[in-house]
Parts: sequence; C-alpha cells; structure tokens
Amino acid sequence: MGFNESKVKEESKDYQLKLFNTYFLVLKYIQGLPVFIWLPISFVLFGKSIRLPILKLPILRSIVLIFTSSHLKCTLNSVKQEYLLRTAITGEKNERDEVKNLSEQVKSMEEGLPIFKLPTWAIAASVFIFVLLSRQILPQEYSSLIPKAIAAFVTSDPEKLSSLAAEPKILDAIIRLVFLILMLLILFIPIVIIHFRFKRLLFNDAGQLDKIKKATTKDVWEQKLSYAGSLYDIEKCLLRSLGSFKVSEYPLDLALIITAYAYHAFGPGLLLCIIAAPVNNTFMGKTLFAAGIINIIIGLSNIGFAVCNINQRSIFQARNQSTSSVA
Repeated sequence: MGFNESKVKEESKDYQLKLFNTYFLVLKYIQGLPVFIWLPISFVLFGKSIRLPILKLPILRSIVLIFTSSHLKCTLNSVKQEYLLRTAITGEKNERDEVKNLSEQVKSMEEGLPIFKLPTWAIAASVFIFVLLSRQILPQEYSSLIPKAIAAFVTSDPEKLSSLAAEPKILDAIIRLVFLILMLLILFIPIVIIHFRFKRLLFNDAGQLDKIKKATTKDVWEQKLSYAGSLYDIEKCLLRSLGSFKVSEYPLDLALIITAYAYHAFGPGLLLCIIAAPVNNTFMGKTLFAAGIINIIIGLSNIGFAVCNINQRSIFQARNQSTSSVA
C-alpha cells in the first residue's frame, strides 16, 4: 500500500503549524514567569475545597522549563524520524522537497529550544552538601572514602577509579553511599512530581494560559491525564497524520509515586521486621513484626493501584487515538 503524500502535505502541514505556534506560546509564557511561581495551597476536606491563600508552595521556573524543553525535544525527534522515512520512500522531487521543508521546520524548532547546563557552582554546592550530610550520617571510618568516590564517579577518571577500587573498605562504603542516596531521594520525589504536573497543566491549558495564574496546588496535583484539545492532542494528531502512534510523554509522576510507595513498603516495613527479628518470641517482637508486614502490604497494594492507573491511562489514550482516527 503506497504512502499518500498529499495527505501528509495537507494534514501534517496544518497540524505542524498549529503545534509549533502552541509550542512558541507555551515557551514564551514560561520564560515570562517569575523565577519562583507561588501556588496557593488548597485541598479537599470532607468534600469541600479549602484554600489557604497565606501559605504558598514555590515552583521553580527553570525546572518547569527543563521538563517542557525535554518533552518538546522528544516529540520533535519522533516527528523528524517520520519525515526522514517519508523522504526515503517519496519518489517525485516536488513531493520530496515538500517533506524536506517540513523536516527543516522541525529542525529549526528543535534548535530554537532552550539549552540547559548546570552551573559549576550548583554542582560544587550539591557535592559539598552531600559530603557534609554523608559525614554526619555514615560512620567516621568512611568519611575519607566518600569524597574520593564522588570525585572518581563525577570525573570518570580511570586513575581515580583504579585507586578507589584498591581501597579495602570501598565496597561497603559504596553500598552505604547508595542507601544514603536512596534515603535522600524520597525528599525530592514530591518536588519533582509537582513541577512535572505544573508542566502538564500548561500543556492541558495551552489555549488559555491566563487561567494558570489562578491555579492552586490542588489544580496542579489533579493533572494526571492529558485532555482533549490540549497540546498533547495536537501532538497526537500530527504524529497520527504521519502514521505514528507514539505516546511522547513518559508518566514520570506515576513512576515516582510507585517509587514512593516502594519506599513505604521496603523502608519502614522491612526495618520493623528486622528490628523484630531478635525479639520475635516476645509480645513486642510479634507486634513490631506484624506492623512491618502491614506496612509492606500497604506499600505493595499501593504500588499495584499505581501500576493499574498507568495501564488504565495507556488504554484511555489508545481509545482516544482510535476514536479520533475514526472521526
């Protein structure tokens, strides 16, 4: 079955122009936001929405811009790959030039996206804070190995890595370092989720960006799906017109929520079971063990619910795509 080039020129051209205009508006809107976006805290209690205008949660503009730029690059790369395939199978020169022009527009949009590089001072400050925390939490005997390990892995210097591998207690130190990183990671999960869903709010309301000024934490946290008529919808229309049905956004927020539930299951749950092991014959030991098992069950059940939500979301998006293609 041959490829309909006229359909590409008609549909793809319109969808691409609409998509790039929306990208431009969203990027300019984000760049016009203050460095810190202060969201009023709101929540639902007994079926009523309660808003605390005095208490506000800061959203860092640079993090939102990083998520936005990463998403756009991923989508543009998918579109560019489809155009390259179309160029390869197009026979007539005029049609091939038309596809190349569309591909050039994608390349120009891609090159115009913001480029982010973490400042040297930010890297140095992060390493300093991490080393300071590790020296306070880990045993003193590992205090000299932690900075060496960080320096070796950050610089990827073969000489430093060889010298590090020769240390007698390095394996134990690295295991403890990994556990410390996992402990600190749980603190950043809610921060990443709220920034990621703020980006999704922008994409869902790309046609009415002024509404976002009135958004609260509840509005942001409820952004679990993409809506019809959103920027996501335009992306799907463009990709579908090219014969691609890729879902460009990875559900990072749900994946992190699953990670948080895993912490709940294997953190407090296993810890209580380990504490209960030496005194398992006593009433206190049995109580602690039971509490640990309950924590593990709660964590695992929450992981199951989160995985089901991801599957339902994929099914919902697939149905939307098939319904749109029929229409």
